[in-house]
Amino acid sequence: MRLKHSRTFFILLCLFFVGLGGAVCDAQGQEHPEAERVTDYSRTILRGDWKISQEDQAEYKDTNYDDSAWQTTEVPSNLADSLPNLRTVWYRKWIYLPADKPLYNLALRLGKIATAEEVFINGYSIGRSGIVETMSLNHQKIRIYQLPDSRLHFGGYNLIAVRVQAGFYDLGGIYNDPVCIGDYVSLIKELIRSEDTALVFSGIYFLIGMAALAFYLKQKREKDQLYFGLGCISIGVYTYYTTQWRYIVGIEGPWDVVLFHIASFFIVPAFTRFAYERFRNPDRSKESRSEKLFEAYSNATLFCAVFMSLLLLAYHDVQFWRFAENMFNKALQLFTSCIGMVYLTYKLMQGQKEGRVIIFAACIAMFSGIMEVVAADLKLPPNPSMWGLMVFVLISIWELANRFFRLQHEVEEYSLGLEKMVERRTEQLQKMETARRRLLANISHDLRTPVTSVLGHAELLLEGIIESPATQRSYLQRIHTKMLGLNRLIQELFELSKMEAQQGRFEMKPIALAELVETIFQNHVFDVEHAGVVLTCKVDLPQGCQVSGDAERLEQAFLNLISNATAHTDAGGQIEISAALAAQDRVLLKVADTGVGILPEHVENIFERFYRGNEARTNPAEHSGLGLAITKEIIMAHQGEIWVDTGVEKGCTICITLPCSQIEKV
Repeated sequence: MRLKHSRTFFILLCLFFVGLGGAVCDAQGQEHPEAERVTDYSRTILRGDWKISQEDQAEYKDTNYDDSAWQTTEVPSNLADSLPNLRTVWYRKWIYLPADKPLYNLALRLGKIATAEEVFINGYSIGRSGIVETMSLNHQKIRIYQLPDSRLHFGGYNLIAVRVQAGFYDLGGIYNDPVCIGDYVSLIKELIRSEDTALVFSGIYFLIGMAALAFYLKQKREKDQLYFGLGCISIGVYTYYTTQWRYIVGIEGPWDVVLFHIASFFIVPAFTRFAYERFRNPDRSKESRSEKLFEAYSNATLFCAVFMSLLLLAYHDVQFWRFAENMFNKALQLFTSCIGMVYLTYKLMQGQKEGRVIIFAACIAMFSGIMEVVAADLKLPPNPSMWGLMVFVLISIWELANRFFRLQHEVEEYSLGLEKMVERRTEQLQKMETARRRLLANISHDLRTPVTSVLGHAELLLEGIIESPATQRSYLQRIHTKMLGLNRLIQELFELSKMEAQQGRFEMKPIALAELVETIFQNHVFDVEHAGVVLTCKVDLPQGCQVSGDAERLEQAFLNLISNATAHTDAGGQIEISAALAAQDRVLLKVADTGVGILPEHVENIFERFYRGNEARTNPAEHSGLGLAITKEIIMAHQGEIWVDTGVEKGCTICITLPCSQIEKV
């Protein structure tokens, strides 16, 4: 009887342990139809539906809690769209881990959450992050939590539970990036790689902005560089705070949210003002009404940015700054981008040819600003403005670099031209110095010769050596002739000096050129023929051909040329005055002789003062050497040109061109 009771007790004890083991197996290893199988321990995205609940109870994290009555949702998703009164939400999901336990530690990666959460695995808390405060940037953080092997069931089912507290009224739940499980180190490296591009963009924006500001400080007239630099720095700071690097390196501070919002306020106003400064009319008095309106609007947007930034520093209200960032700033960004695109299109239609590439790039940037506002609603990729602004910045740098190299090339060409100009000027100074010395020598010679002659004759008369009245009269006549030549020399020097100083008086009037040439011919034909030289005239001008000039001065110039030709032409020679119409409404005048001509080495200097060329062809006692210099100054005062025709075979031909003021059309 005692044995029978013992046997019954043993059977009951066995049944107890079997039931206990079954209960344990049911808690840890029972099948879950909704469970998602982890196929790759290196990285597996959990794509299935998650169970959710808006109630907040501590037992939701337990594995033995029955969540069959819960709703299901996709992750990631913005639950604020479907659950506007969301305050707290629980996520639950069963996963199956294969039996082959990995050698490395597993981790769970969650997307961005608004804004605080706590994560459990099989009822055990593996970490929490964030605070329920909108004046922080925790909603920008991507969470990665290590999963302790001691809390995981390999070859069995595991429960992931996430408790999320909503912080933004327009965001809720796990709203960014899918949840995935995998190697902890690999997930960290993947996060760093995914954030490299944004970090590089942020650094490029910041460096370009600093360079533009430095350029502006050196040349404060370039205001477009000021606003371009301000916009680049703002987008650089904004882009940095949308990356994960401040979480990765552990650099988080109380001023993060202030800098983030200030940068977001200044991006669009700064680039809008840059668009105005870059393409505005340099002459403010000629600005159109549209340009003035756009200037006023750009000033207003800058004022709003400054005002909102100062208000942010003084007034820390959570709900107000949510409204300022999500409503006011987005509306301003959308409206300003549209206005900017309209203005740039207007500038392009108005014939703005310079910087058309930058205008196109600016339109891309402003269109990306519009897409930034509507990206979330249209399910577009995030941060389109970052890419649009990068296109704009790169094209702007390319255009500015082209302009820099173009200016550098122009500076090099200018420097080369300046060097050549200096060389020419040096040569001219050397020639002027040589001419000055020759001028002084010629003046000394031309003054000394008549003065010496006058003194000699005067001394003979004073000493009474010459007693004959006829001889005395002859000496006095020579003295008179020498003094007349000396007076003529002084007058010519005085006149030439006034002309070179542009102080000579010219009475410019319309002159019938054919009549002027004929008058010059008639006035000097007998004097020339008296010297044994034939003077002819040939005029081939259209009727009514006139020049604007001083008739007396022009006749003086021709007198000098005719006198010079007569002096260097032997008896029996010929001098011809001709006038004909040249190209581009200019008249060509020539004084050609059949005399001894001019040696080639003297052609360049023939119009210099006191230059006589071959001394054999000039009598210094009768000619001062100033006639051709005076003639050149007279012709230049009439906007004309004078030169020696070196193509003639015999004699010398002086060519003159004068602009025609009137030609009658036949």
